[in-house]
Amino acid sequence: MPAVFHEAGRPNQFDVLRQLAKLAADQEQLLLRTRQRVYGLEAAEALRSSGRTPRERIEFVSQYGEDMLLYDLLGHEPRGMMIEAGAFDGKHYSVSNCFDAMGWKTLLIEPIPEMAERARRNRPNARVEACALAAPNAPSHITLSVTGDALGGMLSHVQMTETQRKMVEYHKASVTPVSVPARTLSEVLGSQCGPIDALILDVEGYEIAALQGLNFAIHAPRIMLIEDNSRREESELSTFMQRLPYTQVGWLQVNRIYIHQQAGNELARARALKAALTPD
Repeated sequence: MPAVFHEAGRPNQFDVLRQLAKLAADQEQLLLRTRQRVYGLEAAEALRSSGRTPRERIEFVSQYGEDMLLYDLLGHEPRGMMIEAGAFDGKHYSVSNCFDAMGWKTLLIEPIPEMAERARRNRPNARVEACALAAPNAPSHITLSVTGDALGGMLSHVQMTETQRKMVEYHKASVTPVSVPARTLSEVLGSQCGPIDALILDVEGYEIAALQGLNFAIHAPRIMLIEDNSRREESELSTFMQRLPYTQVGWLQVNRIYIHQQAGNELARARALKAALTPD
């Protein structure tokens, strides 16, 4: 790594530390992408060995390895049903993309109309719903604050926090109000939905409202990955989840991992994975 100096020629300790931190982050990303590539190859081979053909190249592309975790927790099942709320364009950092390629049924929910249309093009085998998820009796439409391309065009908020506002100001990103339909998750699913294997919720702070709109007596996912940017063990989300028949088995970055208490196989796999990753 090249030396970093002040204008006076003296080493800048903080710049060196920043470069070391960036190097470590780059190496971590390289390791993650390599693991995801291996998972894709192994999943394709397993599918072919069972006499089935992938719909397309199987690519694990999630941001933190959520797709690999779900693949392991679900026992490498070749088919199933997965919901991804906050799906963006269906490809970028998608958790469900690899499952779609394997032949799974996937439901993508994305409130930003432009992104939902991209998801339809990127994921022709998926069902795509362009709406925000809401609690029962919520207004039929809500207004989102959608950031411009300076932040990747990936963020939308019902009400931005102070931290989010500062980030938008720092990046000089544009913010556009967009009115979108609002529906409960059970309304989106309807009466014809079969068993749900996994639900991924990444709805920028609106997770509790989305969960309030899910009738767990009818639509109870085996596994849920729910974003909780508070990163606190005790939060509004964890308090809400205590009333439901789910066990939190851990975290993956900002995502809480919940497994239904009757999903014995998945709970056993979670314990095995945790044991394998815990030093003696």
